[in-house]
Amino acid sequence: MHHLQPQATSALDVVAVDLLRRHLAEVRHAGRPLLVALHRDSPAEYRPEALGFDVEILGYAAASDVDAIALIATGHVRPVASHVELMAELAAAARRNIDLACVVSRDGTVVWKACAGAETLRVPTPDGGQMLDCLRRALGVPTPPPLRSPAVLEGPLWAVRLAAAAGADTVKLRWSQVEACRPSTPPRAAWPTDSADSGALIDSWERLRVAAAAGFTSMWVPPRQICEWMDAGMFSRWVAASIPSPADLTAAMRHFLEPPAARRFYHELTRIAAR
Repeated sequence: MHHLQPQATSALDVVAVDLLRRHLAEVRHAGRPLLVALHRDSPAEYRPEALGFDVEILGYAAASDVDAIALIATGHVRPVASHVELMAELAAAARRNIDLACVVSRDGTVVWKACAGAETLRVPTPDGGQMLDCLRRALGVPTPPPLRSPAVLEGPLWAVRLAAAAGADTVKLRWSQVEACRPSTPPRAAWPTDSADSGALIDSWERLRVAAAAGFTSMWVPPRQICEWMDAGMFSRWVAASIPSPADLTAAMRHFLEPPAARRFYHELTRIAAR
């Protein structure tokens, strides 16, 4: 039994704690997150409506009478990169089961409650991540703006051109040939625009998202309906996360390239990825 006490600063803090207590056992049993719609009955009271475990949060749009939406989940704490230093409480909880309730309201307020066993984790409320992106878009709330330029797509588009240039030829490409394939603007075969507009399109995540929502398909973008549901910020993070790393792209292209060309290609991809 959890002894999670609300640090009650708002009605959403109280409801987050209550949802965690009420639904945690079934969430653990189902092994899946639970989405809950919250209807505001008064300024200080929300009425929860559990939406069930079959509701897919990606692409979900809440009804207009839903004032907030919550996700109840369980998982593990792990650093997303080896250099990340966890806060003391999170470091102590690493590799243990973590239970959490995340609530987002239509005014953009985010409430986050987490615990490990019977211990409340007093950690900062996150300001980003795929889960928060999904909860915000479920309510039509804007997500944080893109953090990276669409120019990060230059690497994978370059690889597409290299594969096309090499074709069935068994002769590996020299660096001069690799450089000649480098897209200054996205190649028409890989991007949904005419040549007069391609430069503008590559400079705007929103225009890229609109093109994908209109039916353009690529290995780097989600399905059409999901692109329509996303905003530019969420779309940019999704696409950027789908792009292979410089090491993976170079490995995929290595049998097309001479060794010195492969090394230079890798270093160029690393520079592009840092934008």
